[in-house]
Amino acid sequence: MKVLIGVCGIGLGHSTRQWEVAQELLRRGHEIRILTFGKGIEFFRNTPLPWSEVWVPFVGYRKGKLHLPSLIIKNFTSILPGIYRNLGVYQQLIKEDFFPDICISDYEPVTARIAYKFQKPLVLIDQQSKFWRFSFDDIQQFSCIEEKKRLSLFFPQYEKRFITSFYRLPNIEDRDTTVIPPIIRSDLRSSSCRYLKKPNLHLIVYLSEYGGKGIDQSPIQWKKELASVPNVSFTIFDPKLEKTRIEGNLEERPFDRVDFAEMLKIADGVITTAGHTLLSEALYLGIPIYVLPLPTFDQHYCAKFISEHRLGISSYTITREECLMFIEQLDYWKHNIQTCDQILFSSDPTQTIVDYLEEQHEKTCSEC
Repeated sequence: MKVLIGVCGIGLGHSTRQWEVAQELLRRGHEIRILTFGKGIEFFRNTPLPWSEVWVPFVGYRKGKLHLPSLIIKNFTSILPGIYRNLGVYQQLIKEDFFPDICISDYEPVTARIAYKFQKPLVLIDQQSKFWRFSFDDIQQFSCIEEKKRLSLFFPQYEKRFITSFYRLPNIEDRDTTVIPPIIRSDLRSSSCRYLKKPNLHLIVYLSEYGGKGIDQSPIQWKKELASVPNVSFTIFDPKLEKTRIEGNLEERPFDRVDFAEMLKIADGVITTAGHTLLSEALYLGIPIYVLPLPTFDQHYCAKFISEHRLGISSYTITREECLMFIEQLDYWKHNIQTCDQILFSSDPTQTIVDYLEEQHEKTCSEC
C-alpha cells in the first residue's frame, strides 16, 4: 500500500505524531511519502523518510469569518512560486509512479487536494477536528468558529476523521469519526532512560511560535525571571541554538528530539506553550505544566483544561512569583494528574489507525 502523509509544519507536534504512524506503516511493509512545510521540514530532513516541501498559504480571520483578501496580502510574494511548487510536487509523484492508495492529512491541505485529484480516500488525523464536530464557548477573543471554517475550507470531503485528544470529549456515534487518545512517541513510552535525575528540582522549558510570534515577553525578560528562581535548574530547548551554553541555573540546548525526550523523562515540571502534543506527552509522564498559550483557540482551550483541572498553571508571561508558586505545589499538580478522570490515555492508537488504513485498502481493492 502506498500512503501519502501530509503534515502541518506549525510547530513539531504534527510531525512527531505522524512519525509514529509512518513507522508503524513501514513496519507492516507499506510505502510512505511525506508532504510538509515549516518546522516539518526540520523534522523530516533528519529521518530516512522521503519528503517534499509544499506551500501552504496563510489565511486570516476577521469578524467571524475567514478573511480571503489576506490570502493575497499576506502571501503576495510567495503565491506564484508556491503554486508552482505544489504543482511540481504533484508532477513528481506521477514521475516517480507514486500513486497513493490512501492519503493522510494532519492539518495539511495540499495532501487533501492530491487525494481529491487522484480520487483516493482521505483520512484526517489531528486535534483540530474536534472543533469541527463539537461546539465550544469562546475564550476571550478566540473562537472555535475560526477552526471550523478553516477545516471546512481545507478538507471539504474526507473518508474518516481520527480526532486525537488528551482530554475526554462527548461520545460520537458517527461512523466516519473516531476519538482516539494522543499518539505518544515510542521513546517516551519506553521505560528506559539514558539520563540520571538531577539532584535538585529540574524544569524543562520549550516555547514555540505561531505565525512567527512567540509569547508576550522577550527571551531576555523571561530568562531573567528564571535565573532569579533559587535552587532550581532549568533546561531551555531552543531550535535556533547551535551549541549548548550554561549560565548559572540556566542551561540552553539546541533542540534535538531524542535529547528532549530523555530530558523530559527526568523533569519535575515543564514550562511550555500550549501545543497539544507536548502537553499530551507531559501528562502521559505525569509531569505538571506551566503553560503559556499562543494566540489560537486550540492553545487557549488546552491551557484552560490544564488550569481548570489543576494540572499546573496557565499564564501569558513567566515570572519569578509564578514559578515559585508552581514549584511549591508540584506534588499537588502531580497528584491531580494521577487522579484526573478527564485525561484520555489508553493503548497505542497507531495500531487502530493503521488497522483501519489496511482494512480500507483491502475494501477498495475488493471493489475494483
